[in-house]
Amino acid sequence: MATNAINPVGTQQSGGSVLLIAVFLLPLSLISFLIFAFDRGPDFLAFGTMAICFLGLAAIFLQSNGSIITQWYTASGFMTLLAALEFVAIPFSRFINGDDQIDEYYLRAIVYLLLGFSAFWLACWILKKPNSLSFAPEFRAGHPRVLFAVSMLFVCGTTADIILWKLGAIGYEATTMRYTADISAVGALTTAGQSLEMAMLVSGIEVLGKHSKSLGIRLIFVSSFILTLGFGLISGMKFEVLMPLFTLAVLLGITRKRMPRFVWALPLLYLGLQPFVLAYRMNLNAGYGAQIGTIDGLTSTMAKSAEDAIGEQSSLAGAHRSAFETAGARLSVLTLFHNVLQLPSPDLLNGDETVWLAPIYPFIPRPLWKNKPIFNKGQRMSEALGIGRVSSTNVPGIADLYALGGTVGIVSGMFIWGACVQLFMNSVRGGLTERGTFLYVLLLFPLTNLERDIVASIGGAVETACILMVFSKLIYGGPLFSMRSGLPRVAS
Repeated sequence: MATNAINPVGTQQSGGSVLLIAVFLLPLSLISFLIFAFDRGPDFLAFGTMAICFLGLAAIFLQSNGSIITQWYTASGFMTLLAALEFVAIPFSRFINGDDQIDEYYLRAIVYLLLGFSAFWLACWILKKPNSLSFAPEFRAGHPRVLFAVSMLFVCGTTADIILWKLGAIGYEATTMRYTADISAVGALTTAGQSLEMAMLVSGIEVLGKHSKSLGIRLIFVSSFILTLGFGLISGMKFEVLMPLFTLAVLLGITRKRMPRFVWALPLLYLGLQPFVLAYRMNLNAGYGAQIGTIDGLTSTMAKSAEDAIGEQSSLAGAHRSAFETAGARLSVLTLFHNVLQLPSPDLLNGDETVWLAPIYPFIPRPLWKNKPIFNKGQRMSEALGIGRVSSTNVPGIADLYALGGTVGIVSGMFIWGACVQLFMNSVRGGLTERGTFLYVLLLFPLTNLERDIVASIGGAVETACILMVFSKLIYGGPLFSMRSGLPRVAS
């Protein structure tokens, strides 16, 4: 098992790096920005100053917890990096290129962001305990129980996804409600389809973490990875294609203690997916959706979408620019916060749902709760913006906190969010076992998703945690609420 010994040399280096950032790099960055951007106007200078302060505090927070290179797969570190990208770096690049214009609402948004994440980092610092994300296996590779469980997960997940594909109820097609199958059956199949990603992760732990020589485990790992990517592409959802790659990246980070090189290619993959997914959805809406339930129909639709994506612009450079601009607009979460701030009243977004009941909403069926709230905050946001209820616009968590409680809501909500994330990190102080790795990897994104509203985030995270606890117990044994397995510890 991994030990929790504190390295005094590493601690001194971390403290020295923090001091360097705070005393030298942050003031130098501010002075350089003010000198070179002086002629861009007061709004640009104000936003840039706040953005640099945010990035400086984020760097100090990350470096104080260890090397920034190894912080990307910690829950607090990943959430910080995600915020720096979606709330600061991408919006700032769009301001420089002239795609968006800074106004008072963007300035308020960056100030609220700084306040909120200051509270988030403070909570993490207060509750932080020594922890280790080192992989610490408890039993030998190729355990019969694990082999049986991963086989069942693979068969169940593959079967469910094939049925959804044949029904025309997978991914984007499911959101259009064009399918004729019972909606409850589709929901059950969608949940069962998640078993395929679980099979990929469990087999990946055996192959990448424990170097299993079992041919069956290796075949399941490769097959489940390829099928997860394939069904993600069929779904027409970029998230479904990128998520297995993200899962694999985090697993490699934990088991190999380094950032996989392919992570740097993910932004390029996202840019490449953007025009293809748009063309694919347009073709589905144009009638191709009726034929994707067959191999020939799917092949035809995919080929047509790829052809449309490549030939969308008159030149290759134009296509690249279009994809970049579309991706930037989609990933600029600060713009979503900006849209909330400019509403006549944030109360337009609030419905009957309450934050303190969010953990229990997923577990009470609507037939048993006649007055159960309808969770359609995204539709309310679209209606408030004048788009109409036919579409859904994301309400980021920090913007939702503002709508619920103003400045106090942001500070208190982000503090509680930071406390929850840090308590989750504290639970892995003894290193990550096989079961701990399974739970950690699959809970990381639900806990740190910045783009969902608060009630949806809390309810989704609690529901996902409960489902994973049950599955992890079936796979690895042990107590229900534990990151330890119940399998006998056998030396390799």
